[in-house]
Amino acid sequence: VDINNRDSAEKLLVEFLDSNDYDNVDDVVELSRDIDIKLDIKTNLTNGRRIEFESMEVSNLLSFSSETTTFDFDAIKGSVLLQGNNFSGKSNLPKTLIFSLFGKMPNGGADSTKLLNMYLNNPKGWVRIYFKIGSTRYYVYRSVTITKNKKEESKVSYQVEFKREIHTENGLVWEDVESETKATEKTE
Repeated sequence: VDINNRDSAEKLLVEFLDSNDYDNVDDVVELSRDIDIKLDIKTNLTNGRRIEFESMEVSNLLSFSSETTTFDFDAIKGSVLLQGNNFSGKSNLPKTLIFSLFGKMPNGGADSTKLLNMYLNNPKGWVRIYFKIGSTRYYVYRSVTITKNKKEESKVSYQVEFKREIHTENGLVWEDVESETKATEKTE
């Protein structure tokens, strides 16, 4: 059963309710549909296909250096353990992954001026992640730049690229993908 597919998930719910002798199955299914609508839950855009992360490159975000750090997810098979001392940066890998995909940090995010590595004097940081949905390759690139005005107040700006790899007569090329965000650049 594909729980990312609304019809398939609903069928699973009905089977569960029937097997446990619930007498108000229709009411529960209707409530489930209402909750999906109220929470604005959309059908999974991957249509039940797996998202396979290939690699991620990051520079000057959180505790990452200004030199490009590359994570080759294709080379990692099975379970992964991030181990290290407290405050050594273990949580920065998933935080950066989430930022690359959603443009936000977990837990509501920190002050946006703290996205950059605070120990380096570099005003720009970025992340690029490559992944596949089905047989189609994509990448998302996000950057954050912080500038200061004459009053030493920080101005934060973001840039995002979302592209998909397509086959053309001239070989493989990357084309822009429309995203739900109307602007690809914003300033705080």
